[in-house]
Amino acid sequence: MVLTTLVADARRVLNQQARYPTTEEVVAALNRGQADYFGFLIGSTKLYQPGRPVPQVSAGLTARVEEELRPFKLTSSLTVTADGEMPLPVVTPAFAYPMRLTLTFADGSTTASAGVKWVSELQWDGRVADLIAPPTIYYPIGRTTATGFQVLPAPSTAKLVFYRYPTPMVLAISGQTADGEDIIDEGNSVDCEWPELAHHELLRRALLALGIQLAAVNAVQYAQGQAATPS
Repeated sequence: MVLTTLVADARRVLNQQARYPTTEEVVAALNRGQADYFGFLIGSTKLYQPGRPVPQVSAGLTARVEEELRPFKLTSSLTVTADGEMPLPVVTPAFAYPMRLTLTFADGSTTASAGVKWVSELQWDGRVADLIAPPTIYYPIGRTTATGFQVLPAPSTAKLVFYRYPTPMVLAISGQTADGEDIIDEGNSVDCEWPELAHHELLRRALLALGIQLAAVNAVQYAQGQAATPS
């Protein structure tokens, strides 16, 4: 399991700092680290721009960030009501943020979320009742709702590309060996979902959560090297 490797690496660094946390404490720190890093990659909601509901970091995705977020990227067809309402998909552990909404209208034309004029609640009623420039399939309007989205005129189908939150990691322990080592119950554990290139960042943030300063994080490579060196 990837999680057992991350826990072992964290413990080597912590032991060098005379810190001896339990397995549960290390896993909890890794979960805090992954939540923190995921939030960084998606971007702060305080930095989202009106009319352009795309996270700041994700708006300029690099190949590396795209690969790191790949396990959490999903596509789902949405149910569309006659009023153009589309509830968000139900996923485990939870829906995080929409990235791209593709709409198909009755005439067969399609548009992406970037082609929708996203308006505020105050603007919505005025645009719906506008006789001069009402919403059309060429100039649709949209808004977010408590349960998802609403677009007018109502599309016939909708497909959403979105991110879900990472699943919390769990390292189930069924007992201990005579040497005091944990016996891992993999069947009841939940492994790390992140690709390998993100593991160092997860470990760095977990160590920070456990009180290890940035200057000490370079010990990660040393700890891994020590583990690979025969005694």
